[in-house]
Amino acid sequence: MYRARKENPPAAFLVAAVAERLANTLYGDVTFVVPDEADRFCVAAARQACSSNADGMIFTNDSDLIVFDSGAKTSVVLFNDLVVKHTDLGKGPVMSGIEFRPGEIMQQHHLKDLLRVAYHMKMDRFTTFTEAVRSATGSSVKRRRGFTEFAQEYQLDHQQAVYEHLSGNAVLRKIANGLDARVSELVQQVKASESTLQPNGVDMYLPFLLEAPDRAPAWRVGSDWRATAYKALLVAFGNPSVAVKELKRQGSRVVGSEVVSPDSSDVNARRLQAQRWLDTTLVTREPATELERWRILVMELTLQDIDYQDTAASISLEDIATVLTGQRTADWNIIHSLARYEAMYYSMRMFQQIARYVQHIDDVAVKRKAVSEALPGFDGWENAVATLPGIAEFFEPVSESIIASATARLTDVFRESATLDRLLSARAKKDKVDMSTLELELCEEMLKDDSSEEEGQNASLASNPFAALARQ
Repeated sequence: MYRARKENPPAAFLVAAVAERLANTLYGDVTFVVPDEADRFCVAAARQACSSNADGMIFTNDSDLIVFDSGAKTSVVLFNDLVVKHTDLGKGPVMSGIEFRPGEIMQQHHLKDLLRVAYHMKMDRFTTFTEAVRSATGSSVKRRRGFTEFAQEYQLDHQQAVYEHLSGNAVLRKIANGLDARVSELVQQVKASESTLQPNGVDMYLPFLLEAPDRAPAWRVGSDWRATAYKALLVAFGNPSVAVKELKRQGSRVVGSEVVSPDSSDVNARRLQAQRWLDTTLVTREPATELERWRILVMELTLQDIDYQDTAASISLEDIATVLTGQRTADWNIIHSLARYEAMYYSMRMFQQIARYVQHIDDVAVKRKAVSEALPGFDGWENAVATLPGIAEFFEPVSESIIASATARLTDVFRESATLDRLLSARAKKDKVDMSTLELELCEEMLKDDSSEEEGQNASLASNPFAALARQ
């Protein structure tokens, strides 16, 4: 498992999909989306469990959590140490791992905390735990330069109060759980901008997408949807002039670009156009499921965005069917088409979540009025994405038993897409121009070679007059 994680990129939206699925299970009441890194909130939850005389267990891949004061009965288990074993007891597979109990470790070595031990191990990465314990108990490490800053990293700030507040307020927790972690981070920044000046604006960290590095970035698709969502959020909090910068990974780099204020009426018009096309196209065909309608609509909007941005697209009917049915592929054309499709879906999801969040903020009537004035047609637009499926459902691959029929049906539907027809025509013209250019270059090279050969023959005649006899 560890090797697979190291060799393969993470699946797009994995964290959001897991949190979404958990929120809709029997664990929904104990699932939290928190406005900060999860580590300290895990410690806060463990402390609260210990205060109720219960045991707490933190699953993580960050060994730093062993250093925190997370309660006397709390244990820490690292994901990388987990192993699935199959037994002969008829109980199915069993998961086992190494359990670290910081409280018992401190008690065994007569330590008040593990901060000094961790500090010694950080300063000398080759020291053993036993040596670090000996050094920590026999020296005045607290006086060393840098220890105070190091120890501060393992203290809770506001996390305990926020966790207890969320624990006691089911409505607030549901609102928070309705936002993906990345969107929640943006909301917290915008909320903070109400009371503090944000000279550098706020940042939105877009999820990682697997895409072809030699193509136009996939996140260009859906940019107007995201920009409209940002504008709605900023207007709702009374800060429409705050700049939003999107940060995304491109190859090995993280690049940022400031979001341009959108023409929301144009974006909405394109959505309505796609919806009308979908309704017209499907009216003469076998009725589609709600999920299938959404997949077709998102793909059509993806194609519209590519066409609108005048971006060259290597895409075909077969590529579209492969993406929509969730088939595996090693073709970079299809992989990049999938990344664009994912970008459009997630942009619409962000709009859905932010529109829903605006309904629950303070002075909602006043703020929704401001949003509707700034973004005409916002209410109808919001209702249109209200039923957008969740991540796991939307990207669930089509069953192998119906792939052939599903592919044929989707191919038939998109044959009537004027947007795809324009893209294919533009691509054919570009390929024709590229081929003409290539043929011209080849002709020039051939003429150049012939000229060089003739020059060589003339030079030979000049230096050897009897060579003419050989030519005759």
